[in-house]
Amino acid sequence: MLKLNLSDNVSKVNSPERFALIYAISNAVGIVQNMISSHSASIPASEYLPQLAEVLTLLVCCIFIAIIVFNVSRKRIFDRRNSICIYGVGAAIIFGHILQIQLMGDAPTADTDVLVYYSLLGIFIIFFGRLFDIAVKMKNEQDLTI
Repeated sequence: MLKLNLSDNVSKVNSPERFALIYAISNAVGIVQNMISSHSASIPASEYLPQLAEVLTLLVCCIFIAIIVFNVSRKRIFDRRNSICIYGVGAAIIFGHILQIQLMGDAPTADTDVLVYYSLLGIFIIFFGRLFDIAVKMKNEQDLTI
């Protein structure tokens, strides 16, 4: 079995955005490795596929957040790329949890109320992204004004 240990590399990273991205990836790899080992132990896929969808959602969100942190560290705060990343975080949360609901099916542990709250959180983040997009446009207009 393939053993990936990214935790050793986390302590050697000096920038916070790289630390967050490597930490998120190492945790995601660890969870996926546990799922693969549980699959080899004859646990049905319906029990760990919803968790895999959640891990992939978190990984996509961490990548978008790392891009935002990278842009902010480069003094590109009110940038269109940041608003696109905020939209991406919201959309990833919504689509990831819709996928998770579909993968749960009729499982007795399906707590769809919590997943509905995650969808509302995704909608709120998309709304925040729209507000950020308006702020970017206002800043661009202000830069053009003499």
